[in-house]
Amino acid sequence: MLSNGFGKILEIEKREYMNQEIDKWLPYLYWLDSIPEMGRKINNRLLEVYSSPISIYNIEETELRNWLNEKQFYHFRKAQLKNHGEIIRSYESLVCKKIRFLPHMHKDFPQKLKQIADRPFAIYVKGSLPASHLPSVAMIGTRKCSEYGSYIAQHFAKVFAEHGCQIISGMASGIDGISQRTALQYGTTTYAILGSGVDICYPKGNLDIFQQIPQQGGIISEYCPGTPAMAGQFPPRNRIISALSDVVLVVEAQEKSGTLITVDMALEQGKEVYAIPGRCTDVMSVGCNRLLKQGAGVATDPKDILKEVFHMDVLSEKGKKETRKKTKVNALSPIGNHIYEIMQPESETVDEIYYRFLEKYPQKVCSITDLMCELMDLQMKGYVESVGGKYHKTV
Repeated sequence: MLSNGFGKILEIEKREYMNQEIDKWLPYLYWLDSIPEMGRKINNRLLEVYSSPISIYNIEETELRNWLNEKQFYHFRKAQLKNHGEIIRSYESLVCKKIRFLPHMHKDFPQKLKQIADRPFAIYVKGSLPASHLPSVAMIGTRKCSEYGSYIAQHFAKVFAEHGCQIISGMASGIDGISQRTALQYGTTTYAILGSGVDICYPKGNLDIFQQIPQQGGIISEYCPGTPAMAGQFPPRNRIISALSDVVLVVEAQEKSGTLITVDMALEQGKEVYAIPGRCTDVMSVGCNRLLKQGAGVATDPKDILKEVFHMDVLSEKGKKETRKKTKVNALSPIGNHIYEIMQPESETVDEIYYRFLEKYPQKVCSITDLMCELMDLQMKGYVESVGGKYHKTV
């Protein structure tokens, strides 16, 4: 008992020491994490033995060979050639790019990630981290989704957004991107977990949401900035998607979908998994239907998850409209905000909207061309709809 208690005291003292030293260590921890071929296991082991990254930086060549294979040894020795000033400047460059570096011992490292067996050595963040007190849903699915899958993803993401849920996904083509784009449109926070550096947009087709997410959530990766997207990096990133979520929802998945890797990791982490059923003849629903056979929760309505997992009172239609009004107006440009305010639920022509805008805001500079551009933007974001050349509010 005495030895166990003494061991706990030493562990607490070590933690307190690391918390005090962490700010000084950040440049060297970033230096260590940036060395190719090393990885989280060897980095964690070195840190356990040598106590600080500065001590690791100063390891002698003969001692180093006890820890590293030839590839690791070569890259480590090359990294050791950097002097203190270069290491500091490299870290400062990261800060200037508004990329936050959080090693696992940092006080702001997400608690949900600390709890998994294969936690990242560190993560990089552009924007913010998921709020621990808010419900989080991972929405995942196939890259080549059907029209049905696309519609369902939009519907579920919209309702989750209206109820204040955070949407977490991988920003991939198909279900991931559709879910996150909808989350942005309806004003909730969304978090993209990448299989590349946080400064690399993959796929390029999602550049619009890649640029918007840091203002309305965050982009997160365990890979150093500049790391290109590679096939082998996507399965490991899936454990972060499931770890940061309270529940995993599979919208649409083929028989051998990479989505199912996330499901396996979610189950290992003790997360609840739901799947949306599809027709038994649909290739894109084979994975979901199989998950349902294996005991996944059936999600035929987003309210199922809101009630069963989060024990949430579902908003009335009036409540959802009020939520949308608050979140949407805050997301508009100044001119777009004014246009949205003057628009009616009934359909109107562009001329009718324009003249009423000039009447209410005579001091604002806005040409008919500007108005058309703003209307297109509002339509793309789901704020207004266009029918037969006329526009009306969606709420």
